[in-house]
Amino acid sequence: MVDSLKDEVKKIPAVIRENIHFEKDRKEDALLITFNELQTKETISKAIQTLFSSFPFVNILVEAVNGMVALMDGGEGGSVKEILRWQERSFKRRLGNKVIGMEYHYKVKILDETKGWVGMRKKKTILMIGYKAVIYMMTLDPNDFPDEDEMKKIGAA
Repeated sequence: MVDSLKDEVKKIPAVIRENIHFEKDRKEDALLITFNELQTKETISKAIQTLFSSFPFVNILVEAVNGMVALMDGGEGGSVKEILRWQERSFKRRLGNKVIGMEYHYKVKILDETKGWVGMRKKKTILMIGYKAVIYMMTLDPNDFPDEDEMKKIGAA
């Protein structure tokens, strides 16, 4: 299961393709986490926050997991087709006198599995996450992008 997701991660094409000076950082992988006898789905969100706390896109992953959980619980979390496909986000931002480009790709799957006989059933919840995060230093003019103070003024920070 996780190997096929890792293969998918490697095949994801870049979103940012122009004006790249160099690639600063790249993190990509797929992982599988098993929860035995999971009582609340919020435990999954907390696990994501702990595992990815140093990643700049942790909140995006938590949103995706919460959407999946809401859908599984019968609430409004989006359509299954939309949630199960690869998601991507990208942006370019001024950082000091440079411009960085960032792109995130991720896919989240949550599977509930029950095994055993009546009276001795065990419930297992499996969380699968594939992700790719890339940071680029761009050749773009920083003066074309608002700085942090300007972003705050327009309410976009």
